[in-house]
Amino acid sequence: MLSEGLKIARGAYLATLDSDDTWEPSFVERSIQILESNQLDFVFSNWMQDNGEKEFVDRFSICKVLEETLKKNTNNTIVLNNSELRDIYLSGCPSPSSSLVFKKDAIASNWSSGLKIADDWCFIMDIVFNKSTKAGFTRDVLWQKNVDGQNIYDGKDMYVVIRDLWIHDQKFLSKRFNNNLSKEEKKKLRENLAHNYLIYSYFQFSQNKKIISGIKYFVLAVLANNKIVFSAFSIMKVKTKNAIKRLKFIQ
Repeated sequence: MLSEGLKIARGAYLATLDSDDTWEPSFVERSIQILESNQLDFVFSNWMQDNGEKEFVDRFSICKVLEETLKKNTNNTIVLNNSELRDIYLSGCPSPSSSLVFKKDAIASNWSSGLKIADDWCFIMDIVFNKSTKAGFTRDVLWQKNVDGQNIYDGKDMYVVIRDLWIHDQKFLSKRFNNNLSKEEKKKLRENLAHNYLIYSYFQFSQNKKIISGIKYFVLAVLANNKIVFSAFSIMKVKTKNAIKRLKFIQ
């Protein structure tokens, strides 16, 4: 188990590789070079992502969490201070476990139980939100993420991921780091969670035809952020207007 591996590891640097992923030959050397030359706590790299049909895409080209950071900085290697790291990792995890190389003395915890998907996200948040952390990443494609049907994230139905990762695990993270977050950071997490509740509510209504469950998640969205009601009404308003236009055209 990964947790046991961390307990017995003796090296100054640690890296983990999932069984369905592959590193490029230069992965470790390049990662440590970046880590040491910039005095970082951890580093991660870009990768080629299997889209499930054995077609691969440059992951950073579709990474919403890093989108603004990549736009603002054209360097091949980008170093992030603690404030930047906190902002990024509140939104998501751009560094799956196979992507990471970190200094052993930077570790703040072991892998956590109680999560369905986001164990690597929680592991990094423990570092970022408990100490003044400096980290970075490279645009270099240094590994490949494959989909074999066994991974706890890749290849899953989108709404299963929303339920398990963006609702269950994000609630776990909100509770775990509640005392480490500023007022604005807590607000951001609530807004993210409310948005995810709303999406899942719509799915329950429109796809599963589960009215009670749809109402439940809509109420949870409102409790997390009552302003989400206005977003919901705006969405319904647009849909209603489009429906009316179609009806007028038919008539």
